[in-house]
Amino acid sequence: MIVGAIWIVQGAGLAPTGSFMDGRRVWALLGVLLLLAGIVSIVVQRRRNKPQDPDQPSI
Repeated sequence: MIVGAIWIVQGAGLAPTGSFMDGRRVWALLGVLLLLAGIVSIVVQRRRNKPQDPDQPSI
């Protein structure tokens, strides 16, 4: 997720570093996709690891 955020900032040209990524929309878009993938991954993992209610029978 951190890498995605960095790519967004560089791609949007908000942090000019002299990189080939500066000001290029493709990197900002790829950063958004990477950030969203990270968020989805965290949500899925939390739902999988949610403790089950002891009163509910296991499947």
